[in-house]
Amino acid sequence: MSQHVATIPSTGRRIANWGAILWRERRFCGDKDYAKHLRRIHWTEPASWFYSLTLRRQGRPYAAEVEAALRTACEAHQGIRYYWQPRLDRLDRAKQPLTSFGKLIAHLQDDHWLERFIARHVLLYRGGEAVDHLRVLVLTGSPADQALAIWLILSIGEETTARLAPVADHILCSDCFVRCHPLEIDVPEEGLVTYYGCRACRQSVNFQPWPAGGVVAVLDRIVPPESVHTNNQIRVNWRVRRRLFDFDQVEIIQAMDEDVERFAVQVGNDTQESRNGRYAKMVCRVASNCHLSPNTMRILADTFGEVYKEC
Repeated sequence: MSQHVATIPSTGRRIANWGAILWRERRFCGDKDYAKHLRRIHWTEPASWFYSLTLRRQGRPYAAEVEAALRTACEAHQGIRYYWQPRLDRLDRAKQPLTSFGKLIAHLQDDHWLERFIARHVLLYRGGEAVDHLRVLVLTGSPADQALAIWLILSIGEETTARLAPVADHILCSDCFVRCHPLEIDVPEEGLVTYYGCRACRQSVNFQPWPAGGVVAVLDRIVPPESVHTNNQIRVNWRVRRRLFDFDQVEIIQAMDEDVERFAVQVGNDTQESRNGRYAKMVCRVASNCHLSPNTMRILADTFGEVYKEC
């Protein structure tokens, strides 16, 4: 597994039935200008009324399917590539700077169809981070805005589940050092929608493998970096971070009693079910030159499964 996992949504997959997907998108997108540009794709209408009726019953495809179909179409036909590839390249460039969600939501109603298209697919790319902003649009927008926002939330749910669910137990957020996790949001008319992202910040883009040597919570007032990555281990300095993350062992190198006790209080008050059961089985090592009071050592013993001081 690479150092960073799934930094691009799974729109890189190839779609065999790209023509049918783009036909459905053109019919159901609700964006007349955009639909006219989809029509430029050199693909004939369904050959039979039965086929056409079948596609209509399927409704609008998810956003990731649309993007994958467009990319596949560009590979399949030079004429389509000439027209659509520059627009897809612009979409890819738009994914890199972190445009504010306020601007992205506003661009959904831009006067130019391409800006609207890019906003939709950048919101898909941003994944879990975008869900709460889209839910606000569901609650406050016009009927057309609500339908679009619901479609994007469902698209994010489908895309992140397909991409992240198979590896969620083995990856963690590159920013929060928290595992990827299934999350839920209540969407009017749809009920609970499941999507995948960081349990802390909800982002769905930047992850890295859980290292073979584990994630270590380090308490050290001498070492300044917040985290140190080795070949098989990630060491995160809690004294710099000051908030909990997912870890499977503890090392106290140089710390005052107050720091250790504050850390233990955070652990004791942790409400994350996925972590609570692990603390009682966790090993906590205290460096030989770290002089903690007997009371602090008792607090550690009450918090973690095994506490020992190195010789």
